[in-house]
Amino acid sequence: MLALPEKGFRRSITAHNVDPVICCDWLEACALFEGTEVTGSDVVDLLREQEIYAEQDFAWELVGDSLSRLKERKRLLGEGYPFDFQPSRILPRSGWRDYPAYSFCLALSLASAYPNWSRTGADYGKQGRLFEALTAESVKLSLPGWDVHATGCLATRRKSSKRW
Repeated sequence: MLALPEKGFRRSITAHNVDPVICCDWLEACALFEGTEVTGSDVVDLLREQEIYAEQDFAWELVGDSLSRLKERKRLLGEGYPFDFQPSRILPRSGWRDYPAYSFCLALSLASAYPNWSRTGADYGKQGRLFEALTAESVKLSLPGWDVHATGCLATRRKSSKRW
């Protein structure tokens, strides 16, 4: 499994001090980027080893809530969702390369939880152009018949003679 995020996971004794969104994204990243199932018991063991949770039953509450949230994501996204579920297990449907847009957005969403990931230098133009291209394509597919015009990185780049 991936290391626990540096942010969003704090010691939980009587209240859950884990950001549920970061937890769900982390669970998905563990399954998708490592290409292997993630079991609830492995997550509980890791949370106890890292001293986020002292009580196993309390850690299982977090795991159960996270699995419920992930199943709701699956319901909302349908076939575009890259995971299946078995009791207390998250199973990747295939590798991350088969879901490039989802993988990109997942990695992007976790950047704030892993501050060292974002040490890419001062120029964020390449990531911005990728995100804008992904967003434009998504809007085109979601709203057929609409004209989509880039206004940020893509628009600026198109005005120059350089190719991105």
